[in-house]
Amino acid sequence: MKPTTKRIIIRTAIATASVVATTLLAIGITINVVATPEKLTPIVLKYAGDYLNADVELESVEATFFSSFPRFGVKINNGTIVSKAIHSDSASYCNMDTLVVFKELRIGINLSHYIFDNEICIGRLRLKEPQIRLFTNEQGMSNWDILRSASSDSIPDDTTHSESEIFLHHITIEDATINYSDRTSKTYAYFADVNLSATGDMNLHSLDMDLDVDDRLTHVAINGTKYLNSIAIGIDGHIEYDSETDKYLLYETYVGIDGNSLYLDGWIEPDSVGVYVDMQYGVRSPSVEGLFAQIPKEYISAQIDVEKGSANFTGSVRGRFADDEIPVIECNAQIDRVKARYEGMKQDIEDLTAIFTARIDRQQPDSSYVRIEKLHFLGGDSEFDARLDIDNLIDDAHITGNLKSDMRLSSLMDVLPLDNTSMKGNVNADLLIDLQLSHLLKSDYGRIRLTGKINVDSLNVVNDTTGFQLRNDARLVFRGKDTLRVDVDMNRLVLRNKSIRLRLTDFHAKTKTFVDKDTSAIATLICHATANRFMLRTDTLRFFGKRIVSDNELRPTNADKRKPYLNVGLKCDSLLSSIYGTRSITEKLNTTFTLEKTGDTTWYSNGNLLIDRLNVGIPRYALPVSASNIHLTQGEREIKIHSCDVSVGQSDVKLQGSVHNLYYAITTGIPLNATIDMKADTLNFNELLSAIVEETDKKVSVMSTLNDSTMIVNRPADEIATDSMPSQIFAIPDMLNFTIGAKAQHIVWSKLAFNKVRGHARVCNGALHLTDLFFQQGKSRAITIMSYKAREKRDIADINCFVRWEKADIGEIVTSLNIDSLVPMMKPLKGEVDCYFAAKMQTDSTLNVDLNTLKASMHIGAKRLTLLDTETFAKIAKTLMFKNKKENYIDTLACNILVDTGYVKILPCVVKMDRYRAVVGGDQDVDLTRLNYHISIIKSPLPFKAGVNIVGKPDDIDIDITTAKLKKHADDATQANNDTISLEIRKEMLRDSYRMSGLPIPNRLK
Repeated sequence: MKPTTKRIIIRTAIATASVVATTLLAIGITINVVATPEKLTPIVLKYAGDYLNADVELESVEATFFSSFPRFGVKINNGTIVSKAIHSDSASYCNMDTLVVFKELRIGINLSHYIFDNEICIGRLRLKEPQIRLFTNEQGMSNWDILRSASSDSIPDDTTHSESEIFLHHITIEDATINYSDRTSKTYAYFADVNLSATGDMNLHSLDMDLDVDDRLTHVAINGTKYLNSIAIGIDGHIEYDSETDKYLLYETYVGIDGNSLYLDGWIEPDSVGVYVDMQYGVRSPSVEGLFAQIPKEYISAQIDVEKGSANFTGSVRGRFADDEIPVIECNAQIDRVKARYEGMKQDIEDLTAIFTARIDRQQPDSSYVRIEKLHFLGGDSEFDARLDIDNLIDDAHITGNLKSDMRLSSLMDVLPLDNTSMKGNVNADLLIDLQLSHLLKSDYGRIRLTGKINVDSLNVVNDTTGFQLRNDARLVFRGKDTLRVDVDMNRLVLRNKSIRLRLTDFHAKTKTFVDKDTSAIATLICHATANRFMLRTDTLRFFGKRIVSDNELRPTNADKRKPYLNVGLKCDSLLSSIYGTRSITEKLNTTFTLEKTGDTTWYSNGNLLIDRLNVGIPRYALPVSASNIHLTQGEREIKIHSCDVSVGQSDVKLQGSVHNLYYAITTGIPLNATIDMKADTLNFNELLSAIVEETDKKVSVMSTLNDSTMIVNRPADEIATDSMPSQIFAIPDMLNFTIGAKAQHIVWSKLAFNKVRGHARVCNGALHLTDLFFQQGKSRAITIMSYKAREKRDIADINCFVRWEKADIGEIVTSLNIDSLVPMMKPLKGEVDCYFAAKMQTDSTLNVDLNTLKASMHIGAKRLTLLDTETFAKIAKTLMFKNKKENYIDTLACNILVDTGYVKILPCVVKMDRYRAVVGGDQDVDLTRLNYHISIIKSPLPFKAGVNIVGKPDDIDIDITTAKLKKHADDATQANNDTISLEIRKEMLRDSYRMSGLPIPNRLK
């Protein structure tokens, strides 16, 4: 080449380079000066508004060139697209209208394709952290349908745009969240942490791309049924799509599901009804090592060395996914003649073979099946072989097959590296199986056919990870072809894990069946079983029994032979139980009960229970409850108590009656109704209520305990510790609705002691109401009405009561009603009175009355009361010159006493004694900090009428002579009015008593 030519080429190259450099410089200046984010962002928003039926918000739009050279690029930061496809008015937007929210979007555009070929070619699209919500409502409108049509008025009249094709060659999505909801097909899907990379030819009409997707968390539900739940999915393969046929084609596409890889090959075609699928699937390069690697590391963590063998897993899915259709699913799996050895094991797995086929066809249920053609294991000294056929899989699975085993479990430990698991013992079995699933569902166990034997010798399996433990010595023999006969001999059975423990000792059972000629009828099954010991324990329940005998019969009901009737008989010498902390010991239990199925899920029950003795320890109750001579029967919604003798501390009761709706009260919370007749020799309510404690280990010095091993009740002492009073009062559950007829020889309540008590008690609305309760106290007779109800916080209780005593000893009334502190002037009185007393009050947990809450009305009428010699009245007798200054009689007394808001008031009443006729009245504080009484002398041996003021405190009384201030209260009309005032107050308190109990008020009180 000549030098001149060389110079021309060099100069041309330099000139070209200069032009390119100048062009690049000009483009860079233009991008950074002219196409700034401030100028470019409004333009992009305008065009987005023209072409998209959506509200678009973008933080900034930047043009890039050098970073995306040789392509022109756009970078968009923090964007939000809200669809107008469903709601066009922004005021009616909802969450479902938000289509995309993203952090960053980068688009690289090939300008030469646009200039020369009129194609918008996006070489690369990258989307960071998008949140995508795809929603279709009930009318079929989708929020992603936001591209405006060519006829839209908002699209500029520019043919270059409408004729341009948009192509995408590479797309990348990082850390996406996708929420898909289609209410027309009731399909819901959620994908979290999605990373996608796709390369190929993609436009609005077709796809031809290589796809790589990684998704951490997936949920998919169709028509309320979950198909995928909390699993990770990965996709790697080739996918094609053609908008004309609306068909997706998958070629050698591999799908990873929670670490398991499947290949897919076929096509998917959505239609107006659902999705039609024609797909082949299988395990990606299946290997025996890979299958063994699926065993959880908690059980086997050692490496395996496979010497020979093969694995194969294939299948197909053909048909339509729709509301009432699912495709036909076929599956074939085969592990053939595997010989392997785990690292560190002494012996090899000589042979492992499994051949499995299945077909599920919902449209033709009788053609659905599962075939375990062969399942064989040989290793060490153990061998297992099984063959099972499950036909008519969907409608009524029919299971037939054969199981054989000769297992030396200790030798399996030399073959399999079972971490944290130890096994010992021998299991030999040769069993033929023939049963239908409907036999189990309909409780028709008599039609199950088992033939063969199972021998279990010194079995011991322990897994430290799950806490599972199984010990067993047993022999089971199954005989007969047309009927089932089973003989079970079991020396011991121990089953234990973290939540349940079961122990059975010396168990023997014989079972046989009788098949009715009517093939639709339930077969009769009879079983006799005995056990020396039985123990069942869970977190909240515990049962331990000795010498148990059970006779059971399962047969068809008389009304419908297709439904079962179960008759169970159970005898137990002693049974210890603990249910939610309530412990009991039962001696000589004998029960029989029947269950008859009357509907698809309903059963009718009937039973009879006999118990010689039952001892119960209740949490937060310091006294054991002992019952004997128990006879109960149970019918439809009723438990009848024929006899039950209950003893709690000093109290003993004989019960008869019935309880209704016990099951429904427990399950639904409706009231528990009961009618009970109660006869008692002694009822000590002070002892019964003071035994209620909040923390038994701290509050009670003596507590009943039940020993699991010896089943002995340790009884407390006769007396309860004085510091055992509860911090919360006794509250009656609202769900109780009891009517109790009571007869008792002796009842103790607070300071009251009653004899020969007769009456009725009603428990309802969380209250106890005693109605017309007759009793004797000493030589007097009385009638009382009383109501008791705890407040919601259980810190105080309300008590309303009414008592009428006839010819009662006034000293006993003062002591029983605890009014000696309220009216100290009654202490020196002796004799018989008629007393009418009504009160409402609040008590604490120790039954002590808060005197500041006490409201009461009492009327006392008497003749010939004796006034005892006291210091106070000795002063009065000396001052007033009584004839007998040591003992005086009150000829008549009609006194009304009112208690309200912390004070006691005696309405003026006429008193006749010695040579005097006087009117007495006054008031005092309930805590005796102030006394203020007055006696007006109307008739006396003195030549004048005078009055006496008694003021001060009980230990410091001042007596002054003054004028008579209560003379006007001496007439009969005034006394009758005082009686009426006191009577009306008592009536209102009685009405309050009925209101508190929720019972109707009697007509005589209305």
